[in-house]
Amino acid sequence: MLCSVVRLTFYVGLSSGAGTVTMERQYNSVVDYLGPLSAAGTWGGTYFGHIADNDNLNSDFSIANAIKYQSNNYAGFTFGGLYGFSNQAGGFANNWRI
Repeated sequence: MLCSVVRLTFYVGLSSGAGTVTMERQYNSVVDYLGPLSAAGTWGGTYFGHIADNDNLNSDFSIANAIKYQSNNYAGFTFGGLYGFSNQAGGFANNWRI
């Protein structure tokens, strides 16, 4: 079982040979996969982030009520996805997908 409380995230999850599933408030997949390849996500920090961090490479916002899957490394290939449920009762159209 995984648990983390870092900056804007809080999640719990399970990990196995097929990958990792985490639930609750967490960063989207852009932070996980593109952030380490960008100047904003590595050595440049805020100075190299885009205006209003509209791509989230600078990790300024996280998605609440989310479930995220991250695969294990398969011959150098990894993938993942995230679904953020609505914060409103019955509001299934008000959500986040990446």
